[in-house]
Amino acid sequence: MIMSRGLSKSLANASVSLKLAIGFGLVLLMTLMISATGWFSNQALIDRGDRVTAIAQVNELTLQLRINRMSYEALYNAETAAQVRSTLDQLDAALQSARNLLRSPENLQLLDAQTQATRDYRQSFEDMSKAIETREASRSQMGENADKAVDQADRIEAELLKADNILAFNGIVGVSKLIQQARFQVRGYTYSGRPDFEKDANKAIDDAVTGINTLAGDISSDYSPMLQQAIAGLNGYRAAVGKYRDAQAASKAALEKMTTLGVSMLDTSNDLIIRQNKSRDADSAKSVTMIAAATALALVLSILAAWVITRQITTPLQETLEVVERVASGDLSRNLKVDRKDELGKLQATIQRMTVSLRELVGGIRDGVTQIASAAEELSAVTEQTSAGVNSQKVETDQVATAMHEMTATVQEVARNAEEASQAAVAADRQARDGERVVNEAIAQIERLASSVGNSSEAMGALKQESDKIGSVLDVIKSVAEQTNLLA
Repeated sequence: MIMSRGLSKSLANASVSLKLAIGFGLVLLMTLMISATGWFSNQALIDRGDRVTAIAQVNELTLQLRINRMSYEALYNAETAAQVRSTLDQLDAALQSARNLLRSPENLQLLDAQTQATRDYRQSFEDMSKAIETREASRSQMGENADKAVDQADRIEAELLKADNILAFNGIVGVSKLIQQARFQVRGYTYSGRPDFEKDANKAIDDAVTGINTLAGDISSDYSPMLQQAIAGLNGYRAAVGKYRDAQAASKAALEKMTTLGVSMLDTSNDLIIRQNKSRDADSAKSVTMIAAATALALVLSILAAWVITRQITTPLQETLEVVERVASGDLSRNLKVDRKDELGKLQATIQRMTVSLRELVGGIRDGVTQIASAAEELSAVTEQTSAGVNSQKVETDQVATAMHEMTATVQEVARNAEEASQAAVAADRQARDGERVVNEAIAQIERLASSVGNSSEAMGALKQESDKIGSVLDVIKSVAEQTNLLA
């Protein structure tokens, strides 16, 4: 919780550009994570496909080896033998390539077994090749020894025919038939390979030897060397049949071993393919799971980051907007608490300073308006007093004017009196002097009255100027009041 608060405070103090960079950076990071997950999953599937391909190649070469071995078994020539050896070489290379790709101990163990089976197969094939070579050589020996025995019998038969020894001739003819019978039995054995045919062949050879020994007692000893050579040929013939039998047995044993090894190699290859297919399916499911998990995590983190950053930006903006709306509506009483250092915090601090300044300004204006109102009241009282003085002065002025009119009438009357006095100057000299004094006093009084009237005019002008100034001040006060109302 404390860590969350600290992180929230640190994020609040970060600049808006940094917040946006963090938000978009998280989105890019999540995108990169999904891409990396997909790439690694795809790479794993590709690697698994390479392993399956390598094992499939091993299986294909194992089948090809079986086909080439059967061809060699049927033809027994150098070309088919070379094909078998070439396939074995390719199989060794394929096994080594597969070993470089596989990592599982079980798969490596199967490959080791396959490699050992391939070595044993190669050895069995070499043993079979040698046995077949020996068998074919013994076949040649059989033919040579049989031909040797037949040649000696033919020579004896020809000489006995010349000697006109019918009994001995019939005996050698019987021996020749026994030799031909032996060759026939041996040929049947070599073509069939059956053990009972071998017994018949050996018995036929023994019968031929017995016939020659019997004939040796019936004919001249001069034929003994040829008869011995015929017997030696038959003995060699019999020995060659034995070699053939042994070579055939060795070849058959090698063939049976290769057949067993071939089946084992195919089973191992199929087992490897099944394992790789299962691993491929597991890798595919794992890849789908990883991509789905990465996508879900990216969505959750992106939504969370968007929510946090949105709150970090919109919440202070909303608070600032509320304060601005309050200020716009004339409410300057609310203080905005600023505890962040980003651009929004600076904006809030500026709004707070503006609010305080406006509050102080409005307070000052309110105090000024109060003072102006007080001054206006005082000015109103002074104006009323001035108005009363002006009215009083007006009354006095009216009285002076009345007095002046009366004085004028008096002057006119005095003039008439003076004219009368002038006419009666002599008679009323004294009264004239008294009238002159009165006139002088009246003139002085008129001058003083004129002076008072002048002073009154100046006072009225000054009063008018003061009234104009008061009007100007009132206009200023009215303008300030209007501005104050507008500002409020």
